[in-house]
Amino acid sequence: MTIFSPSEAQSTMTEIGMMRTRRESRLLPLWIEIWLWFSTVICTLDISYTMLRPATLRGGSLGTLYELWNVYSDIDLRYADKNDIVTMATGRLMTIEIVMNIIALILAYRGSRHALLTAFTSSAFVFWKTLLYMALYIKPPPG
Repeated sequence: MTIFSPSEAQSTMTEIGMMRTRRESRLLPLWIEIWLWFSTVICTLDISYTMLRPATLRGGSLGTLYELWNVYSDIDLRYADKNDIVTMATGRLMTIEIVMNIIALILAYRGSRHALLTAFTSSAFVFWKTLLYMALYIKPPPG
């Protein structure tokens, strides 16, 4: 059993109280934190699907793990093409989104006032990347 001096006990209780207060008064709403985690996982899987081809394709060693991605690539022929420049570019952009999501979550956990702006910027990246991809998918430019 560890015996603390009164000042050590007070210091420890203050730290615990600060941690509890920090989590109770969130800088980011819980749904935004969940969105950032979810987006990070999905983007990581998406990047790994495109970068680890042909292992992630049907019949590959990771094909069963990426079955939903394979179904999607049956529909989106641009996504299915491993040499498509748009798919490669969006993969590179997603690495930035992943890093920014993680930074936003760390900043929120630490109580930094920059967490909200970082989360907003990352989500804006997701929005514009998705809008661009949809525009190219719905009406592909000639050539």
